[in-house]
Amino acid sequence: MSETKTVWHPVKAVLYDRAKHADLFDLFDDDPNCVWEGVLPEENINVLVTFLIGNGEYGVGISCLIRDDGFCWFEDYDDTVIAWAELPEPYKTD
Repeated sequence: MSETKTVWHPVKAVLYDRAKHADLFDLFDDDPNCVWEGVLPEENINVLVTFLIGNGEYGVGISCLIRDDGFCWFEDYDDTVIAWAELPEPYKTD
């Protein structure tokens, strides 16, 4: 049996800091509330996500990164995502 290890990429939503993130949002009059830090996946590609449920527990789901007017978020999970990983190859019968 062949096993592959899932490689998780940690990310976090942080409060916008003009000194650190100004180059991300040069088209806006208003600063965003938060931005993502960490390596993000390509947009509109499904990935595995680990997210906080709210009671200190974690969940795993499938989502994609959406970008719109300089803002980005994980569909269905917004800023609760703490890490993402590429989807594994589907199972194929012999």
